[in-house]
Amino acid sequence: MPIPPDNPTTVEGAALGRRLFFDPILSSDDTVSCATCHDPAFAFSGGEVRFNTGVNGVLGTFNSPALINLGWTSADPYRFYYDGQAFSLFWDGHADSLENQAREPVASPSEMNLPWPEAEAKVQADPVYPGLFRAAFGDEAVTQDRIVKALAQFQRTLRSYNSKWDRLKQGRLEDGEIWTFEEQLGFTLFNSEQGDCFHCHGTDPAIFVSDSQSGLFNNNGLDSSPDPGLMAITGELRHEGKFRVPTLRNIEYTAPYMHDGRFATLDEVLQHYSEGVKTDSPNLDGHFKARAESGPFTPEQIEALKAFLLMLSDPGFLTNPDFQDPFSE
Repeated sequence: MPIPPDNPTTVEGAALGRRLFFDPILSSDDTVSCATCHDPAFAFSGGEVRFNTGVNGVLGTFNSPALINLGWTSADPYRFYYDGQAFSLFWDGHADSLENQAREPVASPSEMNLPWPEAEAKVQADPVYPGLFRAAFGDEAVTQDRIVKALAQFQRTLRSYNSKWDRLKQGRLEDGEIWTFEEQLGFTLFNSEQGDCFHCHGTDPAIFVSDSQSGLFNNNGLDSSPDPGLMAITGELRHEGKFRVPTLRNIEYTAPYMHDGRFATLDEVLQHYSEGVKTDSPNLDGHFKARAESGPFTPEQIEALKAFLLMLSDPGFLTNPDFQDPFSE
């Protein structure tokens, strides 16, 4: 995992970031924390709702994505470059690093709604935090930069690598575990032109996202008149409807799916790719048209693809004690 030279991950920094992540102190009314929208029980996604609620009951506009192996997601091979700018995190890619991603929710009116100067003052006045900042950064000064650095350090520790797929690839399947015929068929379909999953979710071992520029943001044919997506940031019509391709790791736990959470189950997702792709959607990527033209999956193929996707589940990631709420200990 590439680590920014100005923010090395330390035990003290990650511990501070963990506390800040679960602490509603960073919200204006002390009711919302980062964990409110990124719950470890759901692989740090938003739980079973399409949109999470910020302070004062404000409903979000995007489904809260899972936070898994993000240190790789924001690395150069997984950044989309346009007009000298890097796009990486958030569904529309508008943050280029974990540090810059962490800056936004605190001050956002639809999320935590706390101006950064007030956030700094609240944390500085807390009886516990100054000592934690001294341990992490050398003195007790609480600044926006230090808060987002600590949050980024904690998020870089959120690593998932003990799924059945990992154990198979590393030759360490547990007693009684086998690579079933159905899982093998799903893997074959996933990486074939018929299944056509690999163009966007190339079998990268860390995040299951393609590392090609054409594969990082895609319009997957959800609507004939899609949401703006990347176009909202670049202003380019050719980016309309293109959204960040999410990780497939722990997908069993991160429903509902898509940027707007429209699909409640994996079966609905696979049915979309089987028969639901809107081929008239502007900027639809060519391989989605090819997928639609190849005809629907059979029920057996859908079950096989699902069986392979479930191999990417790492239940230990959800319960890892290092990732839990420190206030409940």
